[in-house]
Amino acid sequence: MADTICANIVWKENGTPVLHPYTIRQVDEIPVAFSGAVTTRMKILELPENIRGVEVLNEPDAVNRYVTKLQETGITIDYW
Repeated sequence: MADTICANIVWKENGTPVLHPYTIRQVDEIPVAFSGAVTTRMKILELPENIRGVEVLNEPDAVNRYVTKLQETGITIDYW
């Protein structure tokens, strides 16, 4: 089953994520974190009524918010 993940869409009222910002899967017994983000251009690509109440954050900043939390769970962070 696939997770729907997105680290950079948050509720305007409280800044909490609308969706799970990441998911962790075991790959050859190694925990791997996957994070997702939508383009900040979504603000101009989507109808305003469809994104009312949400804020689209800068993609890398939003994903990087979770790096420390993931490291605390034992996930090794590797950028590529």
